[in-house]
Amino acid sequence: MRKKFEKDYFRGSVYKDYTKDKAMILNYIFLKNFILKFKSSGNLLEIGCAYGYFLKDLNKNYKTFGIDISKYAIDNAKKISPQSFLIAEDIEKTDIFSKFPQMDIILANNTFEHLKNPEKIIQQCSKKLSKKGYL
Repeated sequence: MRKKFEKDYFRGSVYKDYTKDKAMILNYIFLKNFILKFKSSGNLLEIGCAYGYFLKDLNKNYKTFGIDISKYAIDNAKKISPQSFLIAEDIEKTDIFSKFPQMDIILANNTFEHLKNPEKIIQQCSKKLSKKGYL
């Protein structure tokens, strides 16, 4: 599945760059405000972070971490959000959660529908959350 989400996916008509798409801009503004309402600082992991624009925007408040199946996306994210700790991995094939500290926020926006076993990933996320963390 990894090959499906490389350069052609991000340069084609499927991926919406939220810096240019009005619906995506509004979605991320809503998400950011919603997240900040519950936790204003801490560790934040974005599963399916793509180019890391959202992580970059939250670097002021959080120590940010990102994972994406696409090496191409992560290579771009490292340029856009260099403060973030970023990994290119398939979360369903490796135990990536061991590479991250406890999280206060885990975000998986437009991600679970791509997974074969989202329940397993949700269980792993819940183990990685701090006591008062949010998924």
